[in-house]
Amino acid sequence: MKKILAILAMALILGACGQKDKAIESKKEVQNQAIEPGLSNMVDEASQKFVEESLKEKINPTSVDSFMKLVKDYNKAVGPDLLVDGFIKDINKTYDTGKIINRRDGQDLIDTNCRINAFLLSADELTNKNQTEIDDSMLFTDLDMIKKGKIFNDDETLKFREFFTSIPTEGSKDPAVQGKLAEKYYQNWTYSEKFDLISVMIHDKLDGDKLFIGHIGVLTEIDGGYLFVEKISFEEPYQAIKFKTKEDCYKYLKDKFKDFIDPEAAPPFIMDNGKYVE
Repeated sequence: MKKILAILAMALILGACGQKDKAIESKKEVQNQAIEPGLSNMVDEASQKFVEESLKEKINPTSVDSFMKLVKDYNKAVGPDLLVDGFIKDINKTYDTGKIINRRDGQDLIDTNCRINAFLLSADELTNKNQTEIDDSMLFTDLDMIKKGKIFNDDETLKFREFFTSIPTEGSKDPAVQGKLAEKYYQNWTYSEKFDLISVMIHDKLDGDKLFIGHIGVLTEIDGGYLFVEKISFEEPYQAIKFKTKEDCYKYLKDKFKDFIDPEAAPPFIMDNGKYVE
């Protein structure tokens, strides 16, 4: 009888272990499933918590707190009715910019753009190994807002100017040629290995030949895919977008700037942590 009970007990233990193993494997399968693309303005508490926790796994929590405060201040000033609550499938959401500007007029709000927010999240990890001459002629509005809002100290502002400086280039219309020239400048910078800075480079020919970062955001890996956070412009909202792959993020940004065309210049191209994306 004792032998039978022992066998039954062992069977129960093995069965429980098997169920536990299956539960662990099931959880892993759910985590490893590719996420569905989705967009949020981080209006609701759930999406705010998701973005905040995802960023803090890879980025200095103090920097993330500062970023989330700017998000919440902007969303409060604009109002939830003009923004996306939760996550929606349309990652190319259009906004009523006129209504947003009217809503914000007269409010004591610090205006920020993509460069300010991406730098806020990444500044601790960015290091310039070879300081160069700065051309910040394209950054006059950025620098005005940084000073007005006291967003960065003097050393941080200097690093901001260095990172986003306009880069002298040549007149080639080939984005691959321009991309390699941009790489030469950004090879002097070190980046975090925990997240990516994805930027859209613009070839400007209005005052000579220059390259500058026209748009930028932070891409972090999450379970089943990637999370990209950006501020569209000074007026337009913050966005958090889920992608299945890095390539999906690249495509999203290429499509965003597909109509930004100067027949005399190279088309906009993508850089990932200072490397040209083919």
